[in-house]
Amino acid sequence: MSPIRQYQKTDCRHPALVAIKLYGILLVACFTLAGCYLPSFTFQSTAKLDTEAQSVVTTEFESFRETVLFDKSVAIDKPEVVSDTSSSMDSTSVDALFPKDLESIVRDSGNIDYCRRIDRKLKSVTLRNCLLKEALDSRFRSKRGKPIYYVQFEAKAEKNPLGKVLVLGGVHGDELTSVSTVYLWIEMLKEYHSGLFDWRLVPIVNPDGFFKPKPTRTNANGVDLNRNLPTYQWNQLADHYWKQRAGAAERKYPGPLAASEPESKWLINEIKTYQPDVIVTVHAPYNLVDYDASDRSSAPQQLGILTGKSLGTYPGSLGRYAGEERNIPVITLELPHSSHMPPLSETNEIWLDLVGWMRQHIDTQNIAGRSFNHCNRSPSASGCI
Repeated sequence: MSPIRQYQKTDCRHPALVAIKLYGILLVACFTLAGCYLPSFTFQSTAKLDTEAQSVVTTEFESFRETVLFDKSVAIDKPEVVSDTSSSMDSTSVDALFPKDLESIVRDSGNIDYCRRIDRKLKSVTLRNCLLKEALDSRFRSKRGKPIYYVQFEAKAEKNPLGKVLVLGGVHGDELTSVSTVYLWIEMLKEYHSGLFDWRLVPIVNPDGFFKPKPTRTNANGVDLNRNLPTYQWNQLADHYWKQRAGAAERKYPGPLAASEPESKWLINEIKTYQPDVIVTVHAPYNLVDYDASDRSSAPQQLGILTGKSLGTYPGSLGRYAGEERNIPVITLELPHSSHMPPLSETNEIWLDLVGWMRQHIDTQNIAGRSFNHCNRSPSASGCI
């Protein structure tokens, strides 16, 4: 073979062999890299991505338990909670959760399941802490059969008591800070109650609205409990006011009849039997203090961070029912937020100023002797008890 033919043959083969070798090396490298990195990749279906995206877009109330409600000086490390799937706590679960010093309270308590629900809903109230409140069953039930509990601190005769105070929280189920605030005050009274007043505190007036996964202002029937009390001429005024002034908003629906709701019936009975000298109702989020009574001259101008401002009353509202028509002063505390508590120091200031105002202005005259305005003129009128 001539040198020219040998050169040509070698020249044709050499680039092909090099290319084949390079291609083989490249394939080996690709497989090696794939083997290292592919296991770390995950592929998600569109449906799963949509579900995850939806879970991120939650309301303030669905994430409420995980947000900061109280500062850490009030919050207690939460004990392990019994599984949501269990409907009650057996003796083994109780013994595991509570030390011996609480055994008698737990054994005698009928509100264990209620406290478990509170524990899951509010960061500020633990299961143990809730049970220590020793709540009493009012024997009234909501539309869905949930109890309305209250905590009692009796006045001491040797203190020359100044009067009875009824404190209401959770009238609107989505105003979660109102519930937290009442529980905080119960805790304060357990430590500092002097006996100067007789206190009855009701943390949750509207348990059906409060315990929903997404709490609602209204109760299970879709009724605004603060528009459902049997005030004077409710039948003529309530529906018209709702449509003309509230734009027929569902969250302010007054109900089909005055006092149609079981929670309203409970409150009417509570006012009649307990005969409070003042009612304190906690709401949110208008950041003010309102006052309703037949005489507003003694209305508080400032309670802690809350500045006095009159919001007026509405057909079926507590301010009209108790404050204007029964001359039982109604102090409405509108906290700044529905889902975030103010700092503990500010909450304490509200409490101290409230007690200070009551010591100066509470009127202990018997409820039976008060002027009920239209009730004196027509005892059988709507709203008279």
